[in-house]
Amino acid sequence: MNIAYEKSIKKLMSLANFENINNLERLPKLNLERIIKLLKYSNNPQTTLKSIHIAGTNGKGSTCAIIASLLEGSGLKVGLFISPSIHKITERIQINGEPISENNFAEELNNIWPHIIEMSKNNLGNITFFEAINVMALNYFKKRSVDIAVIEVGLGGRLDSTNVISPLLTVITPISMDHMDILGTTIKKITLEKAGIIKKGIPVILAKQTRNVEKIIKEFAENLGAPVYQAWKIAKIKNIKNLRDKGSEILFNTKNGKINCICPLIGKHQIDNTCTAIATLTTLTDMNYNISINSLENSIKKVKWPARFQILKKSPYSIVVDGAHNKTSAEALLDTLKYSGVNIKNPILIFGSGYGHDTNSVIKQFIKLNPKIILTKSRHPKSIPVIELKKITKRYKLNVIGTENNTTSAMNLAKKIIKNNEIIIATGSLFVAGEIIEIVNNLKKEIYNNN
Repeated sequence: MNIAYEKSIKKLMSLANFENINNLERLPKLNLERIIKLLKYSNNPQTTLKSIHIAGTNGKGSTCAIIASLLEGSGLKVGLFISPSIHKITERIQINGEPISENNFAEELNNIWPHIIEMSKNNLGNITFFEAINVMALNYFKKRSVDIAVIEVGLGGRLDSTNVISPLLTVITPISMDHMDILGTTIKKITLEKAGIIKKGIPVILAKQTRNVEKIIKEFAENLGAPVYQAWKIAKIKNIKNLRDKGSEILFNTKNGKINCICPLIGKHQIDNTCTAIATLTTLTDMNYNISINSLENSIKKVKWPARFQILKKSPYSIVVDGAHNKTSAEALLDTLKYSGVNIKNPILIFGSGYGHDTNSVIKQFIKLNPKIILTKSRHPKSIPVIELKKITKRYKLNVIGTENNTTSAMNLAKKIIKNNEIIIATGSLFVAGEIIEIVNNLKKEIYNNN
């Protein structure tokens, strides 16, 4: 890690961060005023940036990754802004699959840092971590003249700092209960927050939703004169072949012709995410983007999205990590275990969660799996202590065989008791999944290095 980059991380980590702090009273109020002012200092890069804006609860990251890969395969220079990062902060800002370099990262932060300091003296509140890195991404994409940027919402939508762009398309992936401490405790409140990225007259690509959620989004969009296109009607699924741990082969029928593609991301839910991505690209062809069927079929094979049902090891026993952190994603994980064909005999579950997630509902899903459970805590500041997790598992009479205060100890315990042809599943948060990847693949920790 070079010195300039290390200093830039320390500066960024000194800013208030909704991702890290559980006590909301210590955070600045969510609004767009701060980022709008900070962007003015950079001559408003967002005003001329062509973009696709993506919100949702489940699958938005995977959908972003697929869309970006498809656009790149069509010969475009594609920016990608995502969160959270799994191993390294630079992952959040990418062009054509390459994360921003450490030097460029430091340069982008240094360019706006004097303005961040200046703004700390006004009454709008201090610039947050996410606002700063968002401005860095927009500036970087503008300077590098990307053809189009895929922008993932960080939290909610309406007041998320990404909601300053004027996208070509808005995409909304499946919505369910999550981040209830900030977004609201009902599905209606959460849906309205996500729908808040819809702009006047800008088309909306809508993934499959519950009937109630779909109704709320359609009514919201109608009031803004924004047409809503249902992804599954634009990219009609005609056939699916389960390739087990290699993903799925999917035949789509679109107005531009049939698309037969292999998506390497595993699980039925990834078929829906691919459908949403294909529908998005199909809609872009109406905006004079030259996107061939052949390019779509070739580029989707290259999609990578770590910590989402990622198989780290197959022999002599299996290790699978997945960032499932709400009821819907936990259900998808259980379904994908069957879909992938991995042996789920005598599973060992390494589980850790974070404040703001529906931990009760997630843990409840794993009753069906009847696992031996090792409770743990990631390095992340919002991680729930294992003593609290133990109270929840006790409520459901689950078989907890160990409580470890860090993922390294949890993994060591799992390896001691695992037998050949059995499986270790690490889940409950992206950070638990990410740390297990670091342990198995011997990757260096970058932040929250406290265990």
